[in-house]
Amino acid sequence: GDLGQAIRCLIRLNDTEGIIKVFNEAGRLPGTDKISSEMTAAQRQMAHTLARQQYMLHFVDDFVHTSLEGSGLDQLSDVLSNTKLSENFLALARELDIMDPKIPEDIYKSHLEPTRPSLAATGNIDSARGNLASSYVNGLVNCGFG
Repeated sequence: GDLGQAIRCLIRLNDTEGIIKVFNEAGRLPGTDKISSEMTAAQRQMAHTLARQQYMLHFVDDFVHTSLEGSGLDQLSDVLSNTKLSENFLALARELDIMDPKIPEDIYKSHLEPTRPSLAATGNIDSARGNLASSYVNGLVNCGFG
């Protein structure tokens, strides 16, 4: 099954024991019965989901049975408390190459389209629509970065 979907259902049910069980299951190394002592990508994603829903787990009580140790437990604490959320967003932006502001032509790729002849009356309407669309695209593409 999908562990991400399971964690979302368990959050809605407010089932802390189930969340811990699914979280620990996500720590299993692929193809083995061994459990990683570091946070796996699936566990990190689940921790971000828990943090987004403000579902705080108390490490001393709830995570005694987790396999995470040392730096893995510190990473979990950082993710659940959202202490490095902006650093994570910036790392994602660098990975997706969206740090530099974009212009609408970068998105539209309009220079690749063949031009079509337009009538003078509809040309003004098309121009106004184009400007409005470009404003929306520019605002949405650059809303978080640049």
